[in-house]
Amino acid sequence: MDAGLLIRWGQILPGREDQALTLFDESVNYFLSLIESGRITAFEPFLFTISDFEEEQGFFIVKGPVAEIFSLMDSDEYKTFVTKANLLLQHLQINMLNVGDGVTAQLERYTKVRTELHI
Repeated sequence: MDAGLLIRWGQILPGREDQALTLFDESVNYFLSLIESGRITAFEPFLFTISDFEEEQGFFIVKGPVAEIFSLMDSDEYKTFVTKANLLLQHLQINMLNVGDGVTAQLERYTKVRTELHI
């Protein structure tokens, strides 16, 4: 089963624009290398054209086998990426996603529990 990460970021802290752009490039190259090595199955960056730009400038979607996503989140490279982002951005949010068959399983679980609770 696959899982995903939604990595959302907001405004860059003033004076740290060059470092943030470098981190963006490093992050894209890092996630693309994970696709090339077969650790993840998908990666795509998105930038907003209309948004509350203080809250969100853009986001990454990362998708791969659950075990690889957890391994990725436990890696020093990923933890360094998150630490740098925390120091360069006013807003950083990372969410775990159900994707593919995980969405179906979550909906089936919801239906089963709803039935058990007589709701």
